[in-house]
Amino acid sequence: MKTYFYFVLIGLLLAFKISYSQDDCWSLEKFPRMDMQLLIDSVKGPKELDNYEIAIDKYYESMLNCKMPKLDAVTLHGDSITNKSLMGKVVVINFWFIGCRPCEEEIPYLNSIQQHFKGKDVEFIAITYNNKKDVKRFIKEKHFKYKMIVEGVKYCYSFMVGGYPKVYIFDKENRFKRMYFNIRFLGDQEVIENEIKELL
Repeated sequence: MKTYFYFVLIGLLLAFKISYSQDDCWSLEKFPRMDMQLLIDSVKGPKELDNYEIAIDKYYESMLNCKMPKLDAVTLHGDSITNKSLMGKVVVINFWFIGCRPCEEEIPYLNSIQQHFKGKDVEFIAITYNNKKDVKRFIKEKHFKYKMIVEGVKYCYSFMVGGYPKVYIFDKENRFKRMYFNIRFLGDQEVIENEIKELL
């Protein structure tokens, strides 16, 4: 009986540790900081930027297999999206905003990726903090095929975006796998497509 009690206790402690580590994954305390004073220094600035980029890469490497933050939203066209509804699908989330030139330049690449996996178990979601009216006007001129979540500033914070544009990829179990920053070339698109294929 005592042995059984210890096994149960150990199991509960492990469950708590796993739960805590998942909740703690997306933490502001862990997110790399940039020294803005050094950044504006003409000599030290470039090195500070290089160090920051290295720190960002390490940060996202440490996030591997972290559970997706809570997502409970309604898209621009009225579709409900939750963590539960995304289970069983590879999830590609793009964070962007109107007026962000790199965000707008990568839309054709993102649309092409979406088209490549049409009919597959892949969900493509775009999240912006812009309001519904502005986004509706924007997508009339620049068609964006992703499911659109607008006024999503809370998700920009909970997903620790920290810079735009960004693409996050999650596996079929809602676990974080990769971050891509600013898709600019066909080669970038191919890398993301290969990542998605591996997760299907």
